[in-house]
Amino acid sequence: MAQKNILQYVLLGLLKNESLSGYDIKKAFEKDIGEFWQANHSQIYPQLKKLNERALIDKKIVIAGEKLEKRCTLSLIKVFNR
Repeated sequence: MAQKNILQYVLLGLLKNESLSGYDIKKAFEKDIGEFWQANHSQIYPQLKKLNERALIDKKIVIAGEKLEKRCTLSLIKVFNR
């Protein structure tokens, strides 16, 4: 039996209530989620790209600070409420 891609559902769940950066998501896996589910950088970012291509999440680039820090924030698109 083929294994379902559970990571996409974990990411969608994280983005359900607030916008997060990829860094914030990685930190959540290191702290809170890490006890139950492991995912590394090479799994998280490609999955976020796929979710964005499927129009399930939205990406916004925010430039802030004196050093013009570029930060990509991601948020869930409310596709299930249509």
